[in-house]
Amino acid sequence: MKPQEWKWGLILGLVNIGWLVVSWLAGWHGGRVGLFQMAVVLGFFFSFAGFVFAFREITLAEPEITFSEGIRSGALMAAVSGFFTALGWGLYLGWVNPLMPAHLISEIREYYLNAGIAPDQVDVITAGAEKSFGVTAYMIKGGAGAFVTGTLFSAILMGWNKWQQQR
Repeated sequence: MKPQEWKWGLILGLVNIGWLVVSWLAGWHGGRVGLFQMAVVLGFFFSFAGFVFAFREITLAEPEITFSEGIRSGALMAAVSGFFTALGWGLYLGWVNPLMPAHLISEIREYYLNAGIAPDQVDVITAGAEKSFGVTAYMIKGGAGAFVTGTLFSAILMGWNKWQQQR
């Protein structure tokens, strides 16, 4: 791996962790589920901006970089970012906000009960939510999500870069 890939992977991972904490401090994790989902969506924009800066540096340093080399470079950055993002979720749910999964599960339970769903059906839904909102699930979703979106962002940015070069 090139030093730039390590550097930007670490920066992107730390930005993801930082946004997780900032959105928590803003109160977006303790309210309705929709606020938390909005925080996640806004996090994508921060990641995309980070990849823009990373690819700007990489393409200025290596203007002859090919599309496939750029995606490889982006995937490596995304893998490093994904590792730190998963680690961040583990630390966040383990120490900073360990009650968040229970809060989200109670929100889901309340939503379906208020919608008139039979309590036994709500129990089934809640059991599924307990698996989806656990620490391990968030670590996997956070890490894999950072890797997949980072690789996708890399393809978009390299495509844009190559299109600009041919104009």
